[in-house]
Amino acid sequence: ADSAGDIQTLERRLKTRVYLSIRPDDATGWTLPNAVLNENETLLEAAKRAVTDVVGDNLKILCLSNCPMTVDMIPYSSEERNKESDFFGEKIFFMRIQYEDGDVSKEMMGKMDDWGWLERSEMSDKVKAEKGEDAGFFYKYML
Repeated sequence: ADSAGDIQTLERRLKTRVYLSIRPDDATGWTLPNAVLNENETLLEAAKRAVTDVVGDNLKILCLSNCPMTVDMIPYSSEERNKESDFFGEKIFFMRIQYEDGDVSKEMMGKMDDWGWLERSEMSDKVKAEKGEDAGFFYKYML
């Protein structure tokens, strides 16, 4: 798979950890599966739902902790604060979820502009190219 350059298979980079990375239709670049937290939902429940919503039910995942591995804060501008009921910004919690078995639904992934199982440097390079150096460093050190 590596010699063919196929990033959409788990049969690549077998000695390296890879991350399910997506480039949604409505996004400005590469990211990890994500979801908005529903009322009365835990962070872990939202993380599991985010993965299932993106890849379907065929991918079995394992969550080893209820604790986020990191959090990113995106402050709102003054104008956005006025529209968002005086909230300061958004907190994005990143949960570590591990692959256990199965595969992604090719039909579900067809809704994405692109996707792949990317290693740390591939993901940080893609984010850096699209969102800037700071975002690239965030992904590099988070993963």
